[in-house]
Amino acid sequence: MADVRAGSLAYNRLDMQVSQVFRLAIVLYESSDYLLVLDHADDITLFDDVEQHDTVSYYQMKTNDGSIALSTAISEGWIAKLYSHMSEPEPFIKELGLITNCPLKIEGTPLSVNRTSFTDFKESALDKIKNDIAKREGLSVSDIDLSKMIHMRTTLSIDEHRRIVSGEASEFLVERFPEIKVQVVKTIVAAVFEILQRKQAYERLPENAAHEEVARKKGFTRGMFADIIRASIKVNIPEFQSIVQVSRLPEALNEPAALSYTKVCFDSSNSLESFATLFNSLEKIICDLSIVEGETLWEFATRCKTEWSRKRKRTATIYDDGYYLEILAICICLAMEGEET
Repeated sequence: MADVRAGSLAYNRLDMQVSQVFRLAIVLYESSDYLLVLDHADDITLFDDVEQHDTVSYYQMKTNDGSIALSTAISEGWIAKLYSHMSEPEPFIKELGLITNCPLKIEGTPLSVNRTSFTDFKESALDKIKNDIAKREGLSVSDIDLSKMIHMRTTLSIDEHRRIVSGEASEFLVERFPEIKVQVVKTIVAAVFEILQRKQAYERLPENAAHEEVARKKGFTRGMFADIIRASIKVNIPEFQSIVQVSRLPEALNEPAALSYTKVCFDSSNSLESFATLFNSLEKIICDLSIVEGETLWEFATRCKTEWSRKRKRTATIYDDGYYLEILAICICLAMEGEET
């Protein structure tokens, strides 16, 4: 039973990390072109700028049903592990944070605020922290600087974290897009959770992997978030018969096009990362081209697919069978027409 309990707690902590990253993605959306990395150098790594990646913060997340004593954080090596990032020559470290879902007790007294700098701890507690770091890291106590270290008390709970962040994401989206539909909100939230969980679960990355590979395999950026929102809002899939009529789809292609339509509907509802990327690249092709006189919308969509495939030969074979790209191109065209009216 103890092993089952330990496994459950470990899973809950990992699951809460995903929710905490989602919350950070929302909170920082307006102020930072961030890159968030899940479960690589630390539980959560935050780069302030996705392009420069020269300023970073590291966070460890710990959970408990009651409270966590500072003595436990010290003896378990959590604080020393966080501080070990200070030995890295680059990038510049902005913050080192210990995140807990419960009070952090310092000599029996729980912290009563959501964010506390270590430098505000009691002197006796600071001495214990510095002595432990010095012993583990082979440093002089006098050389240890705790000014970058903080404790954060998250309001996420073990049982309700996903529901809480889903509510925060909904409020964020409705505030930015007052006309957004409930189903679109659900689609965006589900897509972000799915991507973050997949990024966290990816384990085939060496510790010394290049930054670019880490960002690709384990990272979530503001740009990715924006693309998911944009694609989910913009692709309002019409009824298939409406597509048939407005595009003048050849009758012989009706059945295979209907199968492709079903797949587009599924992907847009799930708003997977790959769908958002495809949406953006195809929309660019559509904007670069224009319908010529006498050309039907279906013929234009076919021409857009040909141009898209020409520019992306490596991935074009995925869409050789069926009419997925044509259907999506028509949906994008109709959405663009709606914006103009």
